[in-house]
Amino acid sequence: MNIDTTYSLYALLISNALLVGAAGLAVMKFQRLVDKQKVFWSSPTGAALKEQTEHDELLLAIDQRLSPLFEQIESMVREQGQEAGTQQILPIEHAVRMAKHGASLEDLMRNCGLSDTEARLLMRVHVQPASSEKLN
Repeated sequence: MNIDTTYSLYALLISNALLVGAAGLAVMKFQRLVDKQKVFWSSPTGAALKEQTEHDELLLAIDQRLSPLFEQIESMVREQGQEAGTQQILPIEHAVRMAKHGASLEDLMRNCGLSDTEARLLMRVHVQPASSEKLN
């Protein structure tokens, strides 16, 4: 029994020594990897990547803060579009069409909401010269 105990003790010591050696090698490889990483991140390429990452994070933070504002603006634009759709605003093309078809100054002023000066200008620009002589 004495031989088995001595043999087991030596086997245990040798296996522990091998494990300590393997752990030492792993630590040395890890240290080399860390050193390579330090060199890379201190290089111009690594520094540029680090700045890009920080830049992306900043842009993401700004986007998160601005997105609620953009949503509010879009909803306001939609509301204004709906309000404008409910109002009875005649487009200028309708006034031009009326003038070309012989509408009077009073018709343009009443139906299109134009002032006297605006109606006269519209008639001078869009009406045939023979009918614009009636304005003078």
